[in-house]
Amino acid sequence: MLPDKPYVDNTLYDASAGASLPSATEGAAVTHHRIKLNGLNMTYTATAGHLTVRDTTTNAPQATIFYTAYTLDNQDTTRRPVTVFFNGGPGSPSSFLHMGSFGPMRVFTAQGSKVSGPNDVTLGENPQTLLDKTDVIFVDPVGTGFSEAVAPSKNQDFWGVNPDVNIMAGFINRYMITNDRGSSPLMVYGESYGGPRAGILSYALQNVYGIKLSGLMMQAPALNFYEGEPARRDPLPPYLLPTITMAAKYYGKISDPTLSKLSLPDLFQASENLAFNELRTLVPQPTTSAQQTQATSLVGTMQAFTGNLPVLNGLDIYYDPSLVSNPAANMIQSGTDVLKAARSYNYGGFLSQSLVIEMFPGKTLGLYDLRKQLTGNLAATQNASSCDSSNVANFCGSYLIYDPSLNDLASYDSIFSSYAYNTLKYQTVSLYHGLSETIGYVWDHYTTYPDGSTLSFPDATTFIADEMQINPNMQVLTSAGYYDSVVPAARVDWDMQSVAKAIPAAQMQKMYTRILYPAGHMGYADDPTRQLLHDNLSTFLDKAVKTSVASMK
Repeated sequence: MLPDKPYVDNTLYDASAGASLPSATEGAAVTHHRIKLNGLNMTYTATAGHLTVRDTTTNAPQATIFYTAYTLDNQDTTRRPVTVFFNGGPGSPSSFLHMGSFGPMRVFTAQGSKVSGPNDVTLGENPQTLLDKTDVIFVDPVGTGFSEAVAPSKNQDFWGVNPDVNIMAGFINRYMITNDRGSSPLMVYGESYGGPRAGILSYALQNVYGIKLSGLMMQAPALNFYEGEPARRDPLPPYLLPTITMAAKYYGKISDPTLSKLSLPDLFQASENLAFNELRTLVPQPTTSAQQTQATSLVGTMQAFTGNLPVLNGLDIYYDPSLVSNPAANMIQSGTDVLKAARSYNYGGFLSQSLVIEMFPGKTLGLYDLRKQLTGNLAATQNASSCDSSNVANFCGSYLIYDPSLNDLASYDSIFSSYAYNTLKYQTVSLYHGLSETIGYVWDHYTTYPDGSTLSFPDATTFIADEMQINPNMQVLTSAGYYDSVVPAARVDWDMQSVAKAIPAAQMQKMYTRILYPAGHMGYADDPTRQLLHDNLSTFLDKAVKTSVASMK
């Protein structure tokens, strides 16, 4: 192997809103490693450092972006894909995906344990790496990780839908040019808010730089989560219902003999059909006995799908505008009071209150993965009553601290810092800036759409549909977890139905892959699901390469 080239970086990176560097230098550590892939001993190169993104009009530097790239040695780059990974937030660096998903190394933990220190975790070769299929790049947005704005720009200038997409598109363009990868198939992978970022990027890359994606992969993507009711197109269904159904199944609460015998995919689909096809047909304010009978019947059906939660008993059906007018709680909304029960599963650190009290007294369930729980109603002790629309920033953000779903991920940032310094030999004096709740609170959702219109929220489905029509060679994949209440799997399905309305059915069938998995938001944090995702993503990447085009030619 070639000798390593360490890189000493004495810059102190500042993640605060008004911070910027006076100038930027492109530099990176380059190290060489061995790995066994499919029984073969192979070598790969790791590059950790910065690239500078410049204004497309003035060519002035805007930001220095930190990235880590892993490239398999001795490959034909005209057919070898490049996949760029983004976490979400907004406000998250790439450390969760980098240390937990499909890179060549990952963190190993005892599943379900409380990670309290370095002795609870190990870093080792990743059996589920995708390096056998694609080169992988993990990228930190501005104000996260080691990425920072360059003066006169400030970090907060890029904390919004439009500037974030522009700077990430500029980074991808810069990477592809400086590494001579213009002939390579290009893929983008986004998790959570990284999903709409990736979806909008698919259009922006083509529109601004002429770069065509061969693959768009979105895990638990919040594609259109910020639009309030009434929605521009169709009234939203009670899309949290299938997630509640799957949690009830997991905890043995489904007693209906027919439903209890269904497989997980079939049960999910049955619950989704109820939500999409029947509950949406309810008249908002029943005025006839027939309408009231229909509503009462559907509530009874809903009880079976939720394990007869007492909160559903005697539910009156009526339209309550207050349930759908609150943008802070858009995650779980509907036009009928059938969903009032689902809305009582408070969006805020936990699905506390009704779900916890009625299904599991004295337990706290994880928002990101309903299978994870702690003894004791933490949400109640943390004043759950304040976790409402008027105070969402003050309390609800604390779920990132207390959510039991995140136990195994708590030390990823510090582990990455050590790994970068000692193994990747990117030797910096700076702190690695992890997930920032502040960025999410101040994020500018104002979005410019392909037709030139502007709205106060991002709807990535519009961009995805447009790019699928412009670039029919692009393959699209979504993956979602049954037990994820942050981005319910049915909401992903509903949003992709919006995409499908703009695409001929035969073309949609050829271009779109849907994966559902038995885990939570971060499916890669679950050992069996990580393998399932790896296998499905490997198949998808093979398909995307077969239909791929050169990204920049």
